[in-house]
Amino acid sequence: MLRVLQTLMYIKMPAYIWVDQTVDAYITIMARGLDENFNAINLVLGTHNMPERHAGDNNAEALSAAVMK
Repeated sequence: MLRVLQTLMYIKMPAYIWVDQTVDAYITIMARGLDENFNAINLVLGTHNMPERHAGDNNAEALSAAVMK
């Protein structure tokens, strides 16, 4: 995955916070970008449980912790 990320000329890292059917919250971090031939590349970097309320500072903390992994 790191090799693919290193080939991207442009990259954005969206994060999606979602709730499953049992009302457990998760955060999914993706990497989306374009390679040197402008082909779209989409990678899921990880999905992590988010036991705290998903708002404000908790979102920032969860995102930072997930990116550091």
